[in-house]
Amino acid sequence: MGDGSEADGETTDVELVDPRPDIEVIADGGGDAEVDGDEFADVDEAEEQSERIDWDTLRQPQVVQAVVALVTSLTVLVWPDLADRTVAALLAVAVGLVSLMWLLASLRDRRMVNAGLALLGVLAAAFVLAARRTPDEALILLVGAGAIAIGLRRLVTAARARLLDRSLGALVLLGCGLLAVTFPGAVFQLALLLIAAGAGLFAVVAIAVSLDPTVDGVASMADSDGLVRTWLASRHKEADDRRALYDKILYEGQTTRRRVARFVILMSFAAVIASMGVVTDSTAVVIGAMLIAPLMTPLMGTAISLIMGWPARLRRSATVAVGGIVLAIAIGLVIGAVVPTEIDTLANGQITGRANPTTLDLITALAAGAAGAYGLSRPDVSDALPGVAIAISLVPPLTVVGISYSQGDFRSGNGALLLFTTNMLAILIMGGVTFVLTGVTPLARLTDQQHRVRTWAAAVAVAAVAVIGALSLNGAEIARNTLEQSRVEATVAEWVEPAELFTTAEVGIDGDAVTVVVIGPNEGLPAAQPLADDLSSELGRTITVDVRHVVEQRVTVTGSG
Repeated sequence: MGDGSEADGETTDVELVDPRPDIEVIADGGGDAEVDGDEFADVDEAEEQSERIDWDTLRQPQVVQAVVALVTSLTVLVWPDLADRTVAALLAVAVGLVSLMWLLASLRDRRMVNAGLALLGVLAAAFVLAARRTPDEALILLVGAGAIAIGLRRLVTAARARLLDRSLGALVLLGCGLLAVTFPGAVFQLALLLIAAGAGLFAVVAIAVSLDPTVDGVASMADSDGLVRTWLASRHKEADDRRALYDKILYEGQTTRRRVARFVILMSFAAVIASMGVVTDSTAVVIGAMLIAPLMTPLMGTAISLIMGWPARLRRSATVAVGGIVLAIAIGLVIGAVVPTEIDTLANGQITGRANPTTLDLITALAAGAAGAYGLSRPDVSDALPGVAIAISLVPPLTVVGISYSQGDFRSGNGALLLFTTNMLAILIMGGVTFVLTGVTPLARLTDQQHRVRTWAAAVAVAAVAVIGALSLNGAEIARNTLEQSRVEATVAEWVEPAELFTTAEVGIDGDAVTVVVIGPNEGLPAAQPLADDLSSELGRTITVDVRHVVEQRVTVTGSG
């Protein structure tokens, strides 16, 4: 049975599989059929035996390795700062030893080319261990430089051959290299966390497959391809279940217009509620808008269309999603312009909390995107979807964009737009991955649409690299501003300390300008020039200081009884 045949071949095949073994049916004289009782008991007993977990499997070497990998990945995720330098140093030592052995063997066999490559490996390991930078930063700098060189070479080759997917792949590699060179510490930590999370996921899959009584043998993490295929085969969903999910997240069929109209109405309500929650700085109102916002549905439809290779469905879902995005920003813009109250974008908590996203927001968005796709693919856990809607936060950042733009604060608006883009990409990436892991996307479909999926995946990866770069830049700026703020506050405290009657009320820095508000008597305030000199020396650039003296009048009297 098809789901509405289209020019791009978007069809769904129905698979009829009888999940129970054949049971002998005996007809009596009255025409009623009954099942042989003994055989039914044997079948149930056999099924019960097959569903029992053999815990002795945990003693198998492959399972022990998976458990060790899981514990190691959890350790890295819990203590990332401790793992950074340790892992980098161990990798450098391992690369150095392997390269040294390769160098000696190449010299013995007089293979000069191999000897040169081995010598580069030894020198690279020595650089990582002896450089002034920490081992993690030195290692990622070398990796980034190599990625840039390889990416440029592949980009030129792909451009000459006019291969779009390879060009996009080269851009991803080039972008990763630039990120690694620009933010070595942050990129190494992010890469380490992602690798640890991936290793932990593989370990969980290996343990689950090994303990699955319906799967013969023990899964090994060394055979990643076979492990994934075994897992996906055990998680296969029937065509009816997949069809039910498609009907839930795709906009097609006779009810398309009604569903789109419902989406526009709910999106309008959610945007109005979120805008008013932002204007009044009310967290409870903003959460209410998150719960009714329908934007995750077309984004999940986009994710499944990308991973299944459906161009027409991709266009429809993306069109609905883009329409909702524009609608939310427009409503925020209008409400921000007409609301009869002053909106301080620098003091409003709902705006400031969404105007400065970092890579930490990316990690949250990835987890929420995976949870959303998992909840959609498993009806028995659909109760968790409201929590996912709150965690992923789609509509409030869009209304913050409109409100900030209406007040002329383009910096906060752009930050909120970056936060939404981060959440949207996380949904597309983790939604596609989760749909594959839960069996919603059959392996055969990935094979049939390999070219489309590879091209679209490369395009999403390019966008993801750009977003990670923007998040890293924003995070570095926030860290730099925080550090400078603390240094300025310490310098101001030392400046005002000799004047015991004066207290500092406010210290702020904006670029090369520092504002200081002090409260005290009419006389005795220290000169401002030494403060400007100390701040310029501390920050390494010329600083202009604006000292605002608020005179404090004190009246002390004693009653006469």
